[in-house]
Formats: sequence, structure tokens, C-alpha cells
Amino acid sequence: MASMRVLLAEDDETKAVQTQSMLRDAEDTEVVVDWVSSSAEALRHTARGGYDAYLIDVPLGDASGLDVLRQAIEAGCHAPIVLLAEYDEGGQDTEALRLGAADFLVKGETTAPQLRRAVRHAIERARVSGALRESQARLLQAERTESLGRLAGGIAHDFNNLLTGILSCTSTLEQQFEADHPARAPIDSVRRTAELAARLARQLLAYGGRQTIEPTEIDLNRVVEGLAEMLRRLVGDHLAFDVATTRPMPLVVADRSQMEQVLMNLVLNARDATPPGGRITIRTGTRMIAEAEAERERLDQDGEYVWVSVEDTGCGMSSEVMARAFEPFFTTKPKGSGTGLGLATAYGSVAGSGGFMRVRSELGVGTTMTALLPRSASVSLGLPASPDQIPAATGTERVLVVEDEPSVRRYVSDALSRFGYQTTVAETPTEALELVAKSAPTFNLLLTDVVLPEMSGMHLAQRATKLRPGLRVVFMSGHIDRAGHAALPAGSVLLRKPFPPDELARVVRLGLDAA
Repeated sequence: MASMRVLLAEDDETKAVQTQSMLRDAEDTEVVVDWVSSSAEALRHTARGGYDAYLIDVPLGDASGLDVLRQAIEAGCHAPIVLLAEYDEGGQDTEALRLGAADFLVKGETTAPQLRRAVRHAIERARVSGALRESQARLLQAERTESLGRLAGGIAHDFNNLLTGILSCTSTLEQQFEADHPARAPIDSVRRTAELAARLARQLLAYGGRQTIEPTEIDLNRVVEGLAEMLRRLVGDHLAFDVATTRPMPLVVADRSQMEQVLMNLVLNARDATPPGGRITIRTGTRMIAEAEAERERLDQDGEYVWVSVEDTGCGMSSEVMARAFEPFFTTKPKGSGTGLGLATAYGSVAGSGGFMRVRSELGVGTTMTALLPRSASVSLGLPASPDQIPAATGTERVLVVEDEPSVRRYVSDALSRFGYQTTVAETPTEALELVAKSAPTFNLLLTDVVLPEMSGMHLAQRATKLRPGLRVVFMSGHIDRAGHAALPAGSVLLRKPFPPDELARVVRLGLDAA
């Protein structure tokens, strides 16, 4: 049986009993009616909430029911308010509806079924209206997020070109000084800062949904340690920040940028929930997941899982909030202070990598958010070899470099030359096509930026390979979204800016050796 909870504000006790009886006589609906006799009590209850509808008398003691209606709505009451009057005098019904009343009823002209029907309809209209408001708010938030993504994509290409130029200069300087030379310290500082800026750009792209997902084998310890300094600055000096990693750790298969974004979201949430003097700790470890637990979490596999947790000593969460913690657009932060997307995005990223998330919290004690991912089938443990420990891929092939940014063009050409490749550069697609048509012997590989004047790198590649069948292609980009990635030819090799020289050489070698 359906049920309704109604508050009746009526200063005449006899009439209040009569109205309560009219509402409670319904056979198909259980109606609970509470009664107050003053405008002050009525306003207190409308502010507190907890009722499906409010019936307010006109007048109500020394106050006008219209004034109570207006004050209740101004205070944020979203439940329907129905005004009851002895008679309609001077267009009170019109004024009531203009102020936001759900209905205006004249007592002597309203039967019990009509009163119950009016209240039920008012509640249903309010429910639909509330759902519409929530849907509109979510749409507005989604539009804001999409706008941020477009903004991020718009600046990322130029920003990453600048970073590529900075890294090219540091790479050149590093070649000129031995590791123990005094000049290496500031050079290394510039390089680390540029790499940090590149990670920030990836974070911005990932938040805006503009980052292409590329799952690879990664070490979560490396992800944590690579972000530690940036996260320490984001947390601020008012909180203690610790990192405690476990070694050795199995690798996991996930997108590194997504995992960085997961950590970022968890730490920022912890920071916002922790008062000054508190502590945030990131930990890593492994755990065995039994078959029963894997089935309960709807996981693809049981066995060993690698976990990373963010623990805070903040305000904690109630059981009701914990139950909704990963719900999109749900937030306990003040209006304008949070999107409600951070934990939902983290949950989606972890689930998309075959894992799951757990939350443990206690009011006044703190919260621990844990992401668990299945270990890779690879038998390798611990830290993978760092890039400078992997032999560079050298070669002697002829490479045509197409890039409209002079500093990047020069950097790529010089770096490939150091690895033995024969390079020719072009600033525009037109110039590149002329070189492809005239070149003898032919180029072995076209290395082109995706975003170029005159035409895209994809169109350039299509035309160049028609002129020279068998020409290999590698694309470079500081930003390419999912739609752009889908437009690349099948099996394309994509090099993301900014990149160090050894990565450039290995990707070029990969493009040349591709079947």
C-alpha cells in the first residue's frame, strides 16, 4: 500500500481534526498526518524537511499563509505546499500559484477524495519536478566537464610542443656535460620540471575525457613515486603526507595516465576531508582474492591483486554516505566546491582495468580508499628497467620529419641523427609531399605531427603512401582525443609529446620494423 507523510498547519483544532480525518480515510493509501498550529512551527518543519507534502491554512494565526509559503520556498523547501482557505478572496489562488504553491483548495468546496487526490498529485508533480531539476543539474555539470575537456585539448598540443622543445634543449645540454659536472644539477632540475609539467598536462586531458586509453604493464610503486612530489604540493603544508610502498610488487595492466588520475582524485578528496594537522598516507601492497569474493565483486579472475590506498585522518563518512561514495554526481561538499565526479571517475578507471575499489571509514576517525587491480600474467616482479637502461634503437634508414614547430622539428631531427638515422625535415604537408615525390632513394619512414597547417597528419600520410607504397608512418601528437585516435589508420604507431630522445628512437625503430 502506498503511503504519504503530511504536515498540516492549522490554527483551529476542530478544523485540523476534520482535515486529518479526510486524509486518513483513504483505502488505497496510508496517510500519516502531523499537526502544528503556528506559522513558526510550520516554517521550522518545512526547513527541516521529512514530509512528502505540507498543508497550510490561510490565514495561519497572526500570519498569512501566503507569507509562510513564500518564506518556506525561499528557505529551500522543495516538497509541495498546498494552501487551504475558507474561501478564495481577491485572487488568492492566483497569487498562491504564482508564489509556488502546488495547489489552492477551498475547504468547504473540497471533498475528502478531492483533498487526497490533490495531495497525491502534488507529491507526484514535485517528484517529477525534482527529477527534472536533478537531470538538468547533471547535464549542466556534464557540459562544464566537456567544456573543460575541449579547453584542455585546445591548449595541450601547443603546450606539449613547448615542453618537447624544453626537453630537447636539456637533452642537448646533458650530452655536453658529464654526470658529475656542476652544470648538470640545474639541467636535471629543468628536465624534471618539464616532465612534471607533462604529467600535469596528461592529468588535465584525462579529467576532460580527452586522453586515449592505452593499457600497458605498469608498476604501481613507480606511479606513486612519480607523483609523490606533485601530490605533496597539492596537499599543502597544513597536512602531513607520507608514502609507504611495498617491494617487490607484481606489475598490473592498466593505463598509466588513468592510474595517475585515480591517485590524484583520491588524494584531493582526502585533503578536502582532513582538517589542519591531519595526515594523508599512500600505501601499496598485494592481497589474495578468493573465488567467492571475486564472484561477489563480479571480477573476471581471483588470485593475487595489487592494491594502492589513500588513508586520511579526516572527518570520515557515515554508512549512508559510504554507500553512495562512488555514485556519479554525488558529493557532500558545499555547492560549487565539488563535481561529484572524482570518485566515480576513479571507480570507473579501476573497474575498466579489471579491478575494484573498497572504502573503509569511521566518523571522526578518517577514511581509507583502496584500489585493487589483478596482477599481470607477466612473471616479472619489482621495478622494470628504467628507460636509460634499455638499449636505444639505432638505425641508418632515411626519415622524413614533418613538424610545423621549429624547436620540435630541430629537436627530432638532431636526436634521430645522433642515433644514426638520415633525416630530412619539412615544415608543411605541401613541402613534405614534394620531397616524397622527388626523393631518390625513397624515404623509409614518414614521421609526422597529427595537427598541421593545410591538412592533418593522417591525410598527409594517406597521400604520401599513395605516392610511395610501402612507406612506413609514425604519428606524433601533443593531444589527440578518442575520435582522432579512431581516425588513425589501423595499426598506426603514435608517439606522444613530449618525449625523450631514446623513446623517439625506439618508436621510430618500432615503426620501421612493423610487419
